[in-house]
Amino acid sequence: MDELTKAKYISFGTYRRDGTLVSTPTWVVPFGDGYAFTTEPGSGKTKRLIRDPRVVVTPCNFRGASLPSASTFQGRGELLEGNAIVEAKRAIRRKYRLIGWLISLPSLFSQKLLRRPKDIEAAIFFVLDSTV
Repeated sequence: MDELTKAKYISFGTYRRDGTLVSTPTWVVPFGDGYAFTTEPGSGKTKRLIRDPRVVVTPCNFRGASLPSASTFQGRGELLEGNAIVEAKRAIRRKYRLIGWLISLPSLFSQKLLRRPKDIEAAIFFVLDSTV
């Protein structure tokens, strides 16, 4: 699991209703006794996760290609709520520094210029059960 702690990006997989695995590259930070990342509240991965908490995770590059000799892990995920979202965002800013701020710019833009509420971000937390 140290492999995920060191990973800059992971391929985060959730399951469709028909059982098809859908993977998306995302950043990741250690969080409590598991890992977390931020995403849009209405994204496909959040909708699939609400319906089915099973996840599959593999370290990857920013385009989603698995890293050489990367392990694949299975686990369970859930959406974070309230202050836990803020804490996850802080952990991401600490780990990713400048790139974290740059990637957050669209969210800041929509909050300031379009006057959208600040709670337009979601965070996903997951723990791992086993290696595949």
